[in-house]
Amino acid sequence: RRLRTAGLADAVVTRRVIEIAGRLKTRAPAVRRVAGIGSPLVWSFGRPLLCWPAELAEFSDAALSGLITHELAHLKRRDHWVGWLELLAGCVWWWNPLYWYVRHQLRENAELACDGWVVGTLPGGRRAYGEALLAVCECLSGRRAPMPSVGVGTGGRRFLERRLAMILRERISLRLSPVGLVVILLVAVVALPAWSQRARPDDSGVSLFGLKAGSTDLGADLAVAPDAQAVLEQFQQEQEQARLDADQRIDESRHEALKRLNALKAQHLSAGQLDEAAAVDNWIRQLEASAPRPTRLQPAPENMTAYRGRVGQKFLVDLVGATEGPVWGTDVYTDDSALASAAVHAGVLKPGERGTVLITMLPGRDSYPGALRFDVTSQSYPKWHGSYRIERATDASDVLPDPGTLVEYRDRVGRTFKFQVTGSTTGTIWGNDVYTDDSPLADVAVHAGVLGAGQTGVVQVTILPGRNQFEGVPRNGITSQPYGPFPGAYRMEPAQPDVADPGTRDVPASISSLQELRGKNGRSFLIEVTGSTRGQVWGSGIYTDDSSLPAAAVHAGVLRDGQRGTVKVTILPGRQSYEGESRNGVISQPWASWDGSFRVERADGVRLDVGRPIDPPPPTTY
Repeated sequence: RRLRTAGLADAVVTRRVIEIAGRLKTRAPAVRRVAGIGSPLVWSFGRPLLCWPAELAEFSDAALSGLITHELAHLKRRDHWVGWLELLAGCVWWWNPLYWYVRHQLRENAELACDGWVVGTLPGGRRAYGEALLAVCECLSGRRAPMPSVGVGTGGRRFLERRLAMILRERISLRLSPVGLVVILLVAVVALPAWSQRARPDDSGVSLFGLKAGSTDLGADLAVAPDAQAVLEQFQQEQEQARLDADQRIDESRHEALKRLNALKAQHLSAGQLDEAAAVDNWIRQLEASAPRPTRLQPAPENMTAYRGRVGQKFLVDLVGATEGPVWGTDVYTDDSALASAAVHAGVLKPGERGTVLITMLPGRDSYPGALRFDVTSQSYPKWHGSYRIERATDASDVLPDPGTLVEYRDRVGRTFKFQVTGSTTGTIWGNDVYTDDSPLADVAVHAGVLGAGQTGVVQVTILPGRNQFEGVPRNGITSQPYGPFPGAYRMEPAQPDVADPGTRDVPASISSLQELRGKNGRSFLIEVTGSTRGQVWGSGIYTDDSSLPAAAVHAGVLRDGQRGTVKVTILPGRQSYEGESRNGVISQPWASWDGSFRVERADGVRLDVGRPIDPPPPTTY
C-alpha cells in the first residue's frame, strides 16, 4: 500500500545509486521515495526496488553514499534471496527455538557484512556513515513498524554499539567467534541425523577419493585398517594433479593454436585473400569460445599468490604498468612476481600505461629463467610452487560482461571496448548519441538503436571526455534526460566483426549517397571522398543516409573543403529525429523520422569490412 503512493526519489539519490552500483558491479535498482518506513530498505517482491524514506533529512555526500552502499551490498550478496529462504524455513520450523536464534544471527551478520562493504568501498567515510546510522536509528525510535529484513535497520542498542565500533575500528577481525562455532555445531547435530535417515543403505554407496564403495562401509574399513587411508589420500592427490596437468596441457595447446591461427589470418589479409581470412577467423572464434570465461578481479592484486593452485583459470585485471617490483621468470612468471612489472616485462603494457590484462594461472615449474626486457630485469629462480602467464586481454576474448555503467572506465579516454549487453528500458540515462558514463549500457543500447528491449548482443563503446551539456531526447521507447557538466561520457555503436562479409569489397571508391547501403547496420566501409561545403546535409554527428557524404565529412570535421581522403562510414538504423547545426562552413538541417543513418569518421588505423588495415593518412589540423 505504501508503494502505491510512493513517488520518484530525488535526482541526487538516483544518480548516486547508479554511480555506486557501477562501482560495485551490480545492477542499479529503481529508487522510490516512500513515506512511513523510517529506514532505507530493499523491496524484493519481483524486481528489487530501493525504498528511500521520505522522512530522512538531507545527508552529506559521504553519509548518503554510505547508506546507499549498504543497501546495494545487500543486493550484491543476494540477501533478498536469503530472506525468501528464511520465510520458507519459518513455515516449517516456526516452533523450533534454534531456528529463531539462527535467523537472528543470520540477519545481524548480514548487516555487519554490508557495513564491511561500506568501509571497504568508502574507507574515508567511516564517521559520516556512523552518523547516518544514528540518524536512521533516531527516525526509527518512535515507530512500531516491523524491522525490515533487508535494510539499514539498526536492531537493538547493543547491536548498534557493535556496528559503530566495527565501522570506526581501523582493523576488523574476520575470525569466527566461539559462539558462532557452537551455533554451527548445533546446526550440524540437528541437520545431519535428519539427512542420514533419508539415505537407503542398499543404494547410497559411499564415495571417497573418487572410489564408490557399494554396500561396503568404507569408513568402518578405514577404522580397522588406517594404513589404507594414506594410500587413498595419495591416490586423490595424484588424481587431482593429473586433472590439473591435463587442463594445463589443453590450455597451452589452445594458446599455441590461437597464435598460429592469428598469424595465418594476418597472412591472408595481407595477401587480399578475404574468403580464406574469414574462414580462419571463424575457427579462431570457435577456439576462443571453448576457453573458460575469465573472472575480473577488483581491485587488482599485487601478485597472484592468493590464486595458487587454481591452474588453468583466467582472470582479467586492470593494471598500470610499472618498472619497479620484483619479477622472476620470462613469459611465465612465479606467482609472487609483481603484476605491474611483469606486464611491462612481457610487453603487454608500457610504464605508466593503464590497460586490462589477462592472467592465466599455471602450475609450478622447476626453473624460471631471467631476462632484461623493456627496462625491466627479471631474476632467475629454481623450483617454485605456482606461476602465471600474462597477456593482453583481447588475445583471449575482447567481449566483456556488462559492467552496468562505465564510471570506472572514465580514465581511458579514446579507448574502445566491447560488452555483451541485454537491452532494457527501465533505467535512467542522460544524453543523446553521447551519454554520461553513469548511464546504464543496457538502456543506452535501446535508446541508441543498437539493441531492442530484451535483445542480447555485443555492443562497442568508445570512452569520451566529459562534456558541458548532455541533451535529453525520447527515442525507441525510452526517454533520456538532459544534464549539465559531467566529467565522463561515452558513445555506443554495434560491435563490428574483425573480418566482414567479403561481398563488401565492391563498394565504390567515391559515393555521394549511402541509401544503397541501408539496412547493413553496424557495418563500416572504407570510402575515398573529396570534402565539399556544397550539398545538403540533415543531422549532426549522425546523418540521414540521403545526406551528401562529402558535405557530411566536412561538417563532421573529418575533411576540409577540397581535401581528398579515405573516410570510415558506419551504417546505422533510422532515427526519430535529427538535429541541425552549423559547423566548419556547412549548415546541416534538422529532420524528423528517417529510415537510415550513418556516421563518418577518420579511417586511420581501423580494420574495416574490406578486410585490411588502413594506412593512416597524413596528420591534418582542422
